[in-house]
Amino acid sequence: TNTDTGHVGGGGDFSWAAGQPEKWVDYQYRAVHELTRVGKALTSANFGKEPHKSYWLGCSTGGRQGLKEAQLYPDDYDAIIAGAPASNWVPLMTKSVLIHNSLGENGLGLDKLAPLKEAALAACDSNDGVIDRVISNPGVCGFDPASLACTGDEDADCLTPTEVEAARRIYSGVVNTEGETLIPGTGPGSEPLWQVYKRGFSIGESYYRHLIYNDPEWQSELFDMESALELAYRHDAGGTDAMDPDLSDFVTGGGKLILYHGTTDGLIPYGNSVNYHESVIDTLGQQAVDDSVRLYLMPGVDHCSGGEGADTVDFIAAMEDWVEHGKAPAELRAERRKREKSQWAPARHALSRVVCPYPQVPRYKGSGDQDSAANYECLVP
Repeated sequence: TNTDTGHVGGGGDFSWAAGQPEKWVDYQYRAVHELTRVGKALTSANFGKEPHKSYWLGCSTGGRQGLKEAQLYPDDYDAIIAGAPASNWVPLMTKSVLIHNSLGENGLGLDKLAPLKEAALAACDSNDGVIDRVISNPGVCGFDPASLACTGDEDADCLTPTEVEAARRIYSGVVNTEGETLIPGTGPGSEPLWQVYKRGFSIGESYYRHLIYNDPEWQSELFDMESALELAYRHDAGGTDAMDPDLSDFVTGGGKLILYHGTTDGLIPYGNSVNYHESVIDTLGQQAVDDSVRLYLMPGVDHCSGGEGADTVDFIAAMEDWVEHGKAPAELRAERRKREKSQWAPARHALSRVVCPYPQVPRYKGSGDQDSAANYECLVP
């Protein structure tokens, strides 16, 4: 079974939701629950018995939907794999508009995104013991875009004062007037992906235009963050968010959750998944989380896949071992497949790495093939 969650629309386009509150509720959470209920009923009718186990696997919106299932309908699934979840909804939509407004002629030039990434790699790539264009622990990178500030005439590889401030604004995430970070910025190495918000993927602008202001003429240039946030929180009322840390019904019922997130995801910040994981620990306690929840950060991986890191992991096999054989996942093997050069992407060779259960990070052991996972270990930084 599958569902369109009650609407037809393009990626990042919410025009279908204007004046359609029931369709929006379907998108928020109801459609997936109904899909699950009907899917189980069809399975039982066809096979003459209830499903033995039910698994969810989704990334981005699919990751948010998986978390929403665990939070609202803890009996729907025995196991949920949620990748790069779009869970912190209102701040995430706000971040989209802020990035859009920070790029371009009066902000950070799109031609400066690649130099920013290269500077971040130069600052932090070697911290894991190997230079491979992957920052294994971006949380301690500490890269400052001011290191690229122009010292003379502007050129293609330096940043003007306006561009430095625009870059800092994007790295900072969404910060309200009280100084509270509502959602962190994306990490070092994610910079090239920011441009999608300027080149067609105007998801935040569409959200505010059609759902919050219900004005087809509204443009992001009119955006006032504080008043927009107030309106959006009032309208959404937590319905689209999937940040509730109380997973007690899910885990006491035997549910297992794997979260994963690429650290160079330029659309949804990996730090949001870290924050959510830590809030679950604060709510349930470390032991309950150790028994039922894992977070895997995937160094150098973009939004759900791609990037320069190893982006392919068999999370389903790891989850099956956990749920059906009682073998809790520890470090896992990740693969990066060989890619030939194209007009869209540079060539790259195949390699393997380990991905580690948070808060561990991978580190090269100091000898052996740097492209083999066998020569990396997971350590608490």
